[in-house]
Amino acid sequence: QFYQSGKNVFVGIGGKLGSSAFIGTALVALAVGKNVWNPDISVINTSLPLWFYVVTAVLSALASVMTHQIAQKYLKGSVVLGSSIIGALGYALSFAFGPLSGLFAGTIFAASFAGMSQKRVLKSPLYFVIAGMITAMIFLASSTYFLGLGGKMGTSAFIAVLAVTVLIKD
Repeated sequence: QFYQSGKNVFVGIGGKLGSSAFIGTALVALAVGKNVWNPDISVINTSLPLWFYVVTAVLSALASVMTHQIAQKYLKGSVVLGSSIIGALGYALSFAFGPLSGLFAGTIFAASFAGMSQKRVLKSPLYFVIAGMITAMIFLASSTYFLGLGGKMGTSAFIAVLAVTVLIKD
């Protein structure tokens, strides 16, 4: 229902479909009385090391740009396939991160959703870089919140792309 209602709104912004899923699952969780708003203390990392934030932010920036570039240059505009390729690469790279591998792979995949944005929304490769980095920070900051809700990766990308479009007016 949310997808149909917003079909002609926020056109070309990556993460829109995930945001629809997030809203839907959050409303169902609220309806059945599940508390998803407070962090799950059992999964909170004591704190992520600074190097992890830096590496993840840089690779998320690349994931966003590469998703868009691969889709446009090699896949006849198929951003879904471009995102899938980048997501698979992120998963393959994640094994180097040991216990942080799941968080790393999820962050890279989320950033690929920002890369699904249309060129008329993010008009420069630099904007895709910034959106990818913001996506990573949002996703990492919310890693212990909203557990079990679908669409959190897409929502992270959607918020990041909106932020870039608001901050950079051209």
